[in-house]
Amino acid sequence: MTRVTLSPSPGPERAPAAAAGAGLLTDSPVRASWPGTASGPGRAALRGEDTVIGPDDELRYVVLPAFDDAAQIGDAFRATAVAVDLLFDDGTRLLDTAPADQHGLPASARASFERAALTPDQWNLRRVPLAAHAGRRVVAVEIAVDAPAPAGPTSDELSAWIDGAAIGPARRLPADASPADLVVTTRGTQSSPTASRGNTMPFAGLPHGFTLVTPMTDTANLHWNYTWNQHSPQGRRPRLRGLAISHTPSLWIGDRGVLLVSASRGPGEPDPAGAVFDHDDESARPHRYGVRLADGTAAEVAATDHGAIFRFDLGAGTGEARLVLDRLAGGAYVLDPAAPQAVRGYVDSHGPHTGRLPRLYVDAVVEGRVEEAVVVPGIDGAPDRAVLRVRPDADGVVTVRVGTSWIGAEEARSARESELPPSRSLDDVATSAKRAWNALLTRVRVEGATDDQLVTLYSNLYRLFLYPTALTEGVGLDDRYASPFIDAADEDGPERSRSAVRPGRMYANNGFWDTYRTSWPGYLLFAPDRVGDLLDGFLQHYRDGGWTARWSAPGYLDAMVGTSFDVISADAVTKHAAGFDAATAYDAALRNATVHPPTRFTGRKGLRSTLYRGYVANDLDEGLSWTVEGAINDFGLYVQAMTLARLAPAGGERRARLDAEARYFHSRALAYRRLFDPATGFLRSRTPEGGWEEPFDPAVWGGGYTETNAWGMAVSAPHDGAGLARLHGGPQGLARLLDAYFSTPETAREELRGTYPSVIHEMTEARDIRMGMFGLSNQPAHHIPYMYAFAEAPHRLQSVVRESLARLFTGSEIGQGYPGDEDNGEMSAWWLFSAMGLYPLAPGSGEYVVGSPLFPRLTVDIPGAGTLELVAENQSPENVYVQSLTLDGEPWESLAIPHARIARDARLVFTMGPEPSAWGASPEARPASLSDLDLPLLDDALRGARLAPGAAPDAAALTDDLGATTAALATGSSVTWELREAAVPELATLTLAEPGRYAWRLESSTDGTDWSTADERAEESVWEHQLRVFTLAGRPAAAVPARWWRLTALTPLPLDQVELLAPA
Repeated sequence: MTRVTLSPSPGPERAPAAAAGAGLLTDSPVRASWPGTASGPGRAALRGEDTVIGPDDELRYVVLPAFDDAAQIGDAFRATAVAVDLLFDDGTRLLDTAPADQHGLPASARASFERAALTPDQWNLRRVPLAAHAGRRVVAVEIAVDAPAPAGPTSDELSAWIDGAAIGPARRLPADASPADLVVTTRGTQSSPTASRGNTMPFAGLPHGFTLVTPMTDTANLHWNYTWNQHSPQGRRPRLRGLAISHTPSLWIGDRGVLLVSASRGPGEPDPAGAVFDHDDESARPHRYGVRLADGTAAEVAATDHGAIFRFDLGAGTGEARLVLDRLAGGAYVLDPAAPQAVRGYVDSHGPHTGRLPRLYVDAVVEGRVEEAVVVPGIDGAPDRAVLRVRPDADGVVTVRVGTSWIGAEEARSARESELPPSRSLDDVATSAKRAWNALLTRVRVEGATDDQLVTLYSNLYRLFLYPTALTEGVGLDDRYASPFIDAADEDGPERSRSAVRPGRMYANNGFWDTYRTSWPGYLLFAPDRVGDLLDGFLQHYRDGGWTARWSAPGYLDAMVGTSFDVISADAVTKHAAGFDAATAYDAALRNATVHPPTRFTGRKGLRSTLYRGYVANDLDEGLSWTVEGAINDFGLYVQAMTLARLAPAGGERRARLDAEARYFHSRALAYRRLFDPATGFLRSRTPEGGWEEPFDPAVWGGGYTETNAWGMAVSAPHDGAGLARLHGGPQGLARLLDAYFSTPETAREELRGTYPSVIHEMTEARDIRMGMFGLSNQPAHHIPYMYAFAEAPHRLQSVVRESLARLFTGSEIGQGYPGDEDNGEMSAWWLFSAMGLYPLAPGSGEYVVGSPLFPRLTVDIPGAGTLELVAENQSPENVYVQSLTLDGEPWESLAIPHARIARDARLVFTMGPEPSAWGASPEARPASLSDLDLPLLDDALRGARLAPGAAPDAAALTDDLGATTAALATGSSVTWELREAAVPELATLTLAEPGRYAWRLESSTDGTDWSTADERAEESVWEHQLRVFTLAGRPAAAVPARWWRLTALTPLPLDQVELLAPA
């Protein structure tokens, strides 16, 4: 019997997502410890008890097991073999009955370890239903442990903290709750830069609204402004610093345009440390936020589109209050002695990722009698603040109405007057916002869901529709916005932004590398009536600034890899999204893919040489990820070019150009193959000279891999899964790789941090879920389970996805809910699609991959199209394997379902079972793959060619694969090359250094003497440093293998590079 010691403790010293040295539910957690070498069961009495279990009672507690740093990875989680037990008066125990918790996970000590039900170094909420024991008497509460024997070294002792163990009625959702009432916006806030369970903020506002509002527990920076309790200066309970207007795109990016409002009783200013509150006294919904503080103050806020209303109930009889309007950055306030209730001003912002951020103009009015209003200077460089001495109304309430604008002070005033007139109360504002949220949330309905699953479902839909956010001001035909890309003045003024005011609509706050996989497919399926407006709002970035953003907040940010709006546009084109300009979207993507960007904030890094080498070399940080994401986005350009070509007149110039570009981008979409090393079976970084980067360890993070390692990028070709499988010897080879991925443990050891300055949170998050190298906490892993669809092993896909849904999205009640960062709805949409049993594995393909549905029945009302119904017969936590599937009553044998078949009235019926079946496992069942077209990769036939004498100066640079030197060809001059062997190029590419219109002739020869025209062009326009693609098909001369090729300038040609692309 393992000896267990219980001791009083302030709390765990290591709790990276919570307050260290504190409990979570009470101020008196208990530390349980037992010898590190011990194995088998042990228990200790926590306390005596005399409770008769009621029919709706549950056992509720939180536990934080400590990760064992001294052990090998297989033994490091042994402290998770811990549970709270109940001793009944007949000598039996609760855990003898093998109970399950609220998630259906085993609640006993050994089973908790074996099922990986607990996350180390984090609080885990366990609610164990006791209905089966109603009427029985509990005489003691115990702590039980049952760790397996260690296989190697271990710490001297294992430990876990237990807090708040209690028996009582289960908390149930109200029967009449609307979906908006089920949303918990604090999900994801028990997080930090070193441990993420979402890294979210409890925002209220409107779907895709202009203004967000939130409580703040810390104002020391513009990033982690609210955490569940990590900001607590002492003890477990957080402190409210105030309620704020916010425009946060991501905690990692930081906030902008923040106005913080707080109030307190009496003549003194509010305590700068904030007022203590308990999460049980919060109401965090998408349409309003409210909290009752420990001092009795009730603080509430709700948002309109361009403003917010704050209400502070200080208690009846409060004679005087202090109201503070604060900023987290620069700006100014304007006070009018004749109207002390009015505060006008502006808020400036700063950020590390972008050149400039816009100025927010604010116009506030305080209800009640304002006795005094002053601007108080900040201390030690802190911003000044407006402090008002206010007489609350008879009920002790102070209300503040604030209008905002990025355009100017007059627009902020207009927003306040139109959206927040004196007749409109906070309840009115919240009711209107709730109605807007329910209009979206009610589109999805489920049957057979637990309370926790309902909260997860609707909270995830809320997160999906929270972003992107609008920059648009005005209404209807008067829509306009302050452009982050065009200046109308040299600097912002006190009354007017320097940004040009443009007609139309614009959106911002989106990291497309994060969101292209699931968020945008989510908008296309759940909100086809909205997605065109969202897409076109981002095309405004291209219209105004010349580029689409990689990360928009609100302008161009130098963050993440890939120009992922390219493949988002392709997905929209494939799914026939209405309301956006597909031609402009393709032009924007074409610029990203063919033009060397002028700054680091736009376009694709390393493109100048990548265009010709076919990969981003390791002389650029994260070059491998840039290559792979480039291939995915080039697949998007291929899809767009093909679609637009079908719409162009046959035989016309537009059709010919699009056909050529489609072939070109088809080849570039296969570029991931250039990084495949058959010796190791991994995608690896290459040097500029083409060699493999050494040394190589697939477990090492960073370097060429963005926020992952070689394991994490090994199957990152969702658009060409069959081609990837062939690189591994076929579907079985891919299955072996995936099996190894899910069985090789991530250790997150210091020596594996690679180029990162320290072990990053994604490493420990992947380690702690104990699913091999699978790091669901981060986007590069999100497609990986679904790649089993190309391995003839759909049962493994189904098993991994259902395991993830069962235990990685828990803890909503205590500020968790996600396995990692919830970025602009992406993690939420992964859950939504996976719970549906349909996943958009390859955006742009127009298909969904079949997974394993979580609910017996789920319906989606698709505006203007009908209702999609998904029924899972025999659905249960054990029955995770698909036995058969019908679509509209007909058998469906494929693992892929076209969007066009389900984005209307459609009915999918799954039959589920406890064992794998043959359904979907045939070679014919796999999804479509780019290489199905059987078109070869293209390579440059000019590589290694000999330059004929007499060429123009710098002509040798035209084939150096660098594109860094411009060779100026005068009209009539020529460059001639002798290839290493005769070739039949399909395409020619010319990269021209300067924008303009140009003409040239390309000729071929079999003997270097007699020449035939292979292609001739006139009046071809280009952007600066753009690679243009031209087909050589259709002319007899181009079909003959030729060794000599000559390019003649018919106008001056400022050339950077020339290619003749032939099958590799």
